[in-house]
Amino acid sequence: MFKRYIADIFKTLVNNFSSVSEKSGSSFCIRPQRSQDFFVYGAVLAGGQSRRFGKDKARFKWQGVSFVERVCLALERSGLPVCIILKKDQAYYYKDSGRKILPDLYPQQTPLVGLLTALESLPSEWVFVTACDMPAICPRLIKGLIHLAQESPAEAIIPVYKSRPQPLLGLYRRTILEQARNHLRRKELSLQRLLSSLRRHLVSERLWRSLDPQGTSFLNINYPEDVSRLTKALGRL
Repeated sequence: MFKRYIADIFKTLVNNFSSVSEKSGSSFCIRPQRSQDFFVYGAVLAGGQSRRFGKDKARFKWQGVSFVERVCLALERSGLPVCIILKKDQAYYYKDSGRKILPDLYPQQTPLVGLLTALESLPSEWVFVTACDMPAICPRLIKGLIHLAQESPAEAIIPVYKSRPQPLLGLYRRTILEQARNHLRRKELSLQRLLSSLRRHLVSERLWRSLDPQGTSFLNINYPEDVSRLTKALGRL
């Protein structure tokens, strides 16, 4: 029964987005995700070492726009205020971005620290967390996951891609803060491990593809040659 209810939510979202897109003649418009009872912040993790890529992925420009800027724009088009989370010595590069900048609160090099920094520093009940090396995120998918968060008792809303939960493309509730801290204290740094300990809502591929049919949101750029996959998937914008 609940699965059917969730499917109906996604079906409604698809219809709404299609309707708005047809009326506007281009992209859809979304109100910011703020209300007295429900407020979501978007957090982009940009503090990775980019060893496999050979240079700072966050600032790498594809078709004239950096990866981190593309991710920030996708979140903003979904109606979210955005912050960029990075290492302290990287903050200089983003001083003119016009966005909130948060240096990592802990020294460990792991996305778990980025998640903790977001949960400890941002004023929202929910945080949408993603990474700077996923530059083709679909705003429609973000919006769909946010709608699920509004209806779900879960602590995390996470899509599943190729049978695997994607912890860096999902929503986390502030209530997991102490659990996340405990994982860091125990040096259990895997987000997948943290996710398995949470009350989570996993969104099936069948459902999320109704909002992102090509699955471009899950294009992850790890190596220089991965950029060609991005070009093939999106072409020139």
